[in-house]
Amino acid sequence: MYYAGIGSRDTPEDIGVIMTKLAIELESLGWCLRSGGARGADTFFERGVSDPTNKQIFLHKEVTKTHVHNPVEGIYNASRCKDWDWAMQLASEVHPKWHKCNKDAQGLHARNVYQVLGTGSPKLSTSNMVICWAIPDIHGVPEGGTRTAWKVAERYNISRYNLAVRADRERITKWLESRKVYEQRES
Repeated sequence: MYYAGIGSRDTPEDIGVIMTKLAIELESLGWCLRSGGARGADTFFERGVSDPTNKQIFLHKEVTKTHVHNPVEGIYNASRCKDWDWAMQLASEVHPKWHKCNKDAQGLHARNVYQVLGTGSPKLSTSNMVICWAIPDIHGVPEGGTRTAWKVAERYNISRYNLAVRADRERITKWLESRKVYEQRES
């Protein structure tokens, strides 16, 4: 099973602790992280994954500040995927101001499609949920790049949890507490 662990580069440290603990627990249950390799939320989630076969980090280009395309380590240049044009098209459909994005920004949004739907046929590898931290707009939709992944997930009826929303954060932390993860890993 897959989940997208994503969000703002400005994710608070206390939320990052929750993300890392969640990633540790989900990996122990056989879940695979999908993320984007950015600082902040992506980094917090990735920190909790110990086995590279349990993560898929989708970059928008060959090399970023923190990652290099290396499939053995679970790091992929999404622009190499055979269905990159499809990902760009889908991102353009859900992004409200696509025409104002430069090519680099468009690539970042397109790589978010893979975080949610994986590569190849979406029916075979769709993420089961999206967990993020990003400030929501007045309609409850995350702002920034996370919005693209959120809207794609919404289109495909994938569960979405935003740790910036109190009810979602409480639901996730209660689940961690019920699994005794929260207390065990505090020290």
